[in-house]
Amino acid sequence: MERPSVIPARPPIPNGAGGDTARRPGPVARARQAVRKGSLALTEQVSLPVLLLLIAGVIPTAVSFYIGTLRLSPYRVVLVAMTPFLCIQFFTGAVGKVTLSDRLVFGATVWMWVSLIVNDGGGGIESGGILFLETCGAYLIGRCCIRTAGQWVAAITAFGVIVALMAPLTAMESVTGLRVIRLFFAGANEDGSVAEALSATKRMGFYRASGPFDHPILLGVISAAATSALALVALRKRSMIVFVPACLVATLCSISSGALASLCVTGSSPRGTGR
Repeated sequence: MERPSVIPARPPIPNGAGGDTARRPGPVARARQAVRKGSLALTEQVSLPVLLLLIAGVIPTAVSFYIGTLRLSPYRVVLVAMTPFLCIQFFTGAVGKVTLSDRLVFGATVWMWVSLIVNDGGGGIESGGILFLETCGAYLIGRCCIRTAGQWVAAITAFGVIVALMAPLTAMESVTGLRVIRLFFAGANEDGSVAEALSATKRMGFYRASGPFDHPILLGVISAAATSALALVALRKRSMIVFVPACLVATLCSISSGALASLCVTGSSPRGTGR
């Protein structure tokens, strides 16, 4: 039998099946392709540690208790409960290998802790321990529980919804001066008066709302971050668009120049949500 003059080309071998793996796109490239095609998974559920930390973060610090001289606020309680389990996952490699960013975060925190001990003696042990817990503990929640694009979207969605639910109460506070959220959690003083009755300062005829936080700047920074991130999510998850104006209202009620400036910069950036 006569051999054919032209040898047919071999069919390409799919990547991952013994083919040229060098041409296979990496995780970042695959995520970008998914965003362009609109196929990014947006149905993942927010993890329990992330949700607990977000909820605890908007509970006023008036809801605290002491163990000796150590004050434990709601978000510190969450970090104390979660950090040991997250450390086990992190150091056993269950969430991937340790990266340079991980080393820098832990190294900087330990350095600050040692500096506090050197300069403040025994007092630096407690303050440095709180610093380590609030820095590395919170970092580990993000590092271990937000590892995919879908998990990030779920966390941002929960974050934005929580801020949006605060918006009507912060708007009331901005108009009336009554710290509604803090009044709900505050106790009575020794003379029977209610603590946290009124906001302290006014700007442009409105009270500067602080919501559940200790200062209006904190409300402004957190609400501005939720507004920008949720607007980005809403580009693919249209149902979230209804919460963006509420987050914007919460930002405006703080009347914080830094928070408002950050929104203006984000909205005008060609790579931001204003694109």
